[in-house]
Amino acid sequence: MPLSTHRASPSSLTPMTRGFVCMPEEFKATIRPRSVARKKKIIEEWETAAKENLDPVTKQWLSAVMDKDMWKVKA
Repeated sequence: MPLSTHRASPSSLTPMTRGFVCMPEEFKATIRPRSVARKKKIIEEWETAAKENLDPVTKQWLSAVMDKDMWKVKA
């Protein structure tokens, strides 16, 4: 079974928003998990991450602190 059956459009043809922050414009997509087990794992991981990192009411980050080492180039 193939790992992925998606059909991506070439990035050079993807319409982008303009301004200070550029990102792809909205596009139609269907995202389906490969199995029920994978779907369950994704939901569990998101729920854990949300409990640990998001305000329960606003769903905003509790802390904006990032790991200072995440930007280091690894040899």
